[in-house]
Amino acid sequence: MVISLRNFIIIVLVPAIITWLIALKIQKKSLLVFSVVYVVFILLFFNARHINPMFDFPQAVVNKQQEFINIVGTTSFMPEKLEPTAVSFLKNSTNAFCLSILRPYPSDVKHFLSLASSVEVIMFMLLFVLFIFFRRKHERIGPFFWFCIFFSITLLLSIGFSVNNLGAIVRYRSVTLPLLIVPIMALTDWKAIWGRFQYIINKINVIKF
Repeated sequence: MVISLRNFIIIVLVPAIITWLIALKIQKKSLLVFSVVYVVFILLFFNARHINPMFDFPQAVVNKQQEFINIVGTTSFMPEKLEPTAVSFLKNSTNAFCLSILRPYPSDVKHFLSLASSVEVIMFMLLFVLFIFFRRKHERIGPFFWFCIFFSITLLLSIGFSVNNLGAIVRYRSVTLPLLIVPIMALTDWKAIWGRFQYIINKINVIKF
């Protein structure tokens, strides 16, 4: 089964949209709905080939990884070898996610574009930390937020599993960044952050004088 990487986006988008619609219908416990439905889709991902060999999705990801390995680029690297089994995917999932969301590292910087990508990663991680510590506590997190999170995570995993070129990772990752940044910024308490910033500035001025 041969699937272009762009088609991976469609394959990842379908369960996200279906789950989003289910969560909108139920209107309660959106995180639980997304978690349960995604478990079902994960089971289908690894077992659909037993129904029809055409739907061998794990092997398709392995094939795509091999295709990228065969393409030698200036920012290519040798990834962890993936096998079409649930155990192999689970074993490589942490590395795949870190690869797709955190690279290029500062040590990977070779030119201006890689520097810009590295700064982009640092800014995103800073934004995520602010969200963790200054999230609006009483703001209801609706289905759209979890749609963005689950779709982005699964797409990032798909990228991390199959792509071994930093330039390609940055390009494909750009699909997920707006879906992560917008809801995170919307649910961050910027007034609290500004208040804490002013407090620190006032403390510094008191110490200085």
